[in-house]
Amino acid sequence: MQKYYNTKVDSRPREARIPRMADLFVAYSTYRGFVALRDTSDGCIFVQEVCKMINKNFETDDINTILTKAMDKIAIEFEANLGDEKAKVAPELTSTLRLRFGLNLVSAVPSYN
Repeated sequence: MQKYYNTKVDSRPREARIPRMADLFVAYSTYRGFVALRDTSDGCIFVQEVCKMINKNFETDDINTILTKAMDKIAIEFEANLGDEKAKVAPELTSTLRLRFGLNLVSAVPSYN
């Protein structure tokens, strides 16, 4: 059973509390019911494309934008032949991030000139 609390603003300062499941970012190579493609020599197509997009865009884009670009490329360019039918890949992202999450660590390091 879930409990719901009435909230109100009062004059007492309250300690900020962040939800336990906040700031999670999960990427799946495929959505339930779809196929995940794996190249027999290079491995998982999803991981390969995400790595390429990170290397190409880490200085300018946040992780959500990078993964969205990789997912778009995968959806358009890749498919598998399964006998008489073709299968497309449908990667999935699940996020509870509250802020943009960037990977450009160089700009985050203080300069000691």
